[in-house]
Amino acid sequence: MPRPVAVYGTCLEGLGHEFRAHALIERQEEDATVHILTSGDDHDFFKKMSHPRLHRIPGINFVKKGN
Repeated sequence: MPRPVAVYGTCLEGLGHEFRAHALIERQEEDATVHILTSGDDHDFFKKMSHPRLHRIPGINFVKKGN
């Protein structure tokens, strides 16, 4: 029986969110083939993790100015 395929999309800011998403994706990969769809800083983060099924997509970038 083929493994299920999951698609996980992220649009996150900050390493805390990225690490939580990474932990969830690692857990999902025990049971499924996971493709990550992401952009910006998230894409760079998962690329450093050498994720084998990483796909860059257009995304929303958030900007914080001042307080």
